[in-house]
Amino acid sequence: MTWFAVDERTPSRPVLVYAGGDYYLAVLVEEPVGSEPAFLDVHSADLVPWPSHWAELPEPPSPA
Repeated sequence: MTWFAVDERTPSRPVLVYAGGDYYLAVLVEEPVGSEPAFLDVHSADLVPWPSHWAELPEPPSPA
């Protein structure tokens, strides 16, 4: 798994986000709030507080 700094690169699909010691399944909001990228938690629909890094999700398993 490769982690990317939010201030260096942003994702184009749902990702795992690390923020404040917690992990979130999140999507990047199309119109960021202020100058910082804004991520929306897919479970709660809340903005993720101060994300620092993100990682791509693995591919789902293939059907047996």
